[in-house]
Amino acid sequence: MKIAVPVKVGFTEFVKITKDPSTKRTVATGFSIDVCEAALEMLPYALPYEFIPFAKSDGSSAGTNNDLCYQLYRGVQKFFMLQLQQNLVTHIYDILNLI
Repeated sequence: MKIAVPVKVGFTEFVKITKDPSTKRTVATGFSIDVCEAALEMLPYALPYEFIPFAKSDGSSAGTNNDLCYQLYRGVQKFFMLQLQQNLVTHIYDILNLI
């Protein structure tokens, strides 16, 4: 599963996108990433996943959250979106508390 992660300048506590210089792989870290990984680990089966930054080739944001949603709607980008808004994080907590 590919999970789109919007690239943000601020609030790196929620998500931070970096590039590992030795492997050239994208590394996503932060609270929202931890919550998503914890939810995926609770599944009764293995689900391979990869966080894909919604970014330009220079690493800057490729647009707003609305732009990302529009790209998904159009079918140009075929991946799931991890929305980094506080209300979604609250919903994830609610879901985890139900399990």
